[in-house]
Amino acid sequence: MEEDIKYQINVDVVDNPVATSEENQKIFRVFHPRTVDDEGVVEEIMNINPGYERETVRSIYQFSMRILKSLLVSGARVKTSLFDASIQSRGAANGMQWDDNQNSLYVQFKQSAELREAISNNIVCVQGAKQSTITLHNCFNVSTQTYGFTATIGRNFILKGKFIKLVGTHPSVGVTLTAPDGTVTRIGKGLITTNTPTQLNLLIPETLSPGEYTLTVTTQYSTSRLLKHPRSVSHSLQVLPCTQPDEP
Repeated sequence: MEEDIKYQINVDVVDNPVATSEENQKIFRVFHPRTVDDEGVVEEIMNINPGYERETVRSIYQFSMRILKSLLVSGARVKTSLFDASIQSRGAANGMQWDDNQNSLYVQFKQSAELREAISNNIVCVQGAKQSTITLHNCFNVSTQTYGFTATIGRNFILKGKFIKLVGTHPSVGVTLTAPDGTVTRIGKGLITTNTPTQLNLLIPETLSPGEYTLTVTTQYSTSRLLKHPRSVSHSLQVLPCTQPDEP
């Protein structure tokens, strides 16, 4: 029976984005393996019963969505086996006049008792601590026209990665090169010509000496809002002497 089915939900342990650095709190975040749209729902129905005609299933589903929307926007309270939904208003009333500048409508959804019970029967699997999604993939040395984590003094290099866009007001945000003796050189903003989530175009300072460095990218970038605590990613970088004359 459907009531006996146990579904597994996977969760990760992540930093609490609203906690202070002193609190260092962790929370569970549900892992969503995929996103299902309207066509995805139709596909699921077809998987359960392939004997249905796909166009018939799609038409009935789309018609149901249209009816639900029509009921809601006309002011009806819609109670299904999954949710209880109704239009609500927000904003203070200024006399007897509706003001579009401060008053608006929205649909409020509440989960049904049946859905709450189904959720309570879930098996929760903790996958572990979520690793930082910021990564460095590769580096292109413009001077030598080669890929690999090398760069040339006084010349540009292109850094490819994920979530590496430099944003945020924390003083640690930026790109640094750390020498074996611990000396840290920061690549100034004026030496960064491209700054996107997947690519940084940088210029190695002419004051740097050749050798092995640790390249570190630190940012508060995320796809939604700024991270409260910056995150970093590092990789070794071989800095080469400039042997080519300046281009005219």
